[in-house]
Amino acid sequence: MSEYEIVKNIIRVAPFLLMVVVFFRIRKEPWRKRSSVVVSIGWILIALSAIAYWKYAVYFAPTEELKISLAAKDGAPKVMALVFGWVYSLLVYCILEFVKSLLEGMFILTKKILRKQR
Repeated sequence: MSEYEIVKNIIRVAPFLLMVVVFFRIRKEPWRKRSSVVVSIGWILIALSAIAYWKYAVYFAPTEELKISLAAKDGAPKVMALVFGWVYSLLVYCILEFVKSLLEGMFILTKKILRKQR
């Protein structure tokens, strides 16, 4: 995998990793505040990531043919990220909330088991 492909993949994954960081930084907040903050930030990050991805893909394309073909594509991916980015961030939020509740449940069970053993 070339450096060009690695950077493109990092640009694609970065918003989701940052959403995970934001989620766990504000995990103690009420769920309404947590959900609105994570989904809003995720939506903005996904939209910015789509724009950055296509700018990088065109400007740093390894060949001139690839640069021309990428530049000639329509802007559908950018529009989809801007219009429906909230759906992706909501899905990630739901997954993170599920993982958080699983971890909290495991922690509570572990505490109960340790209390019974004493």
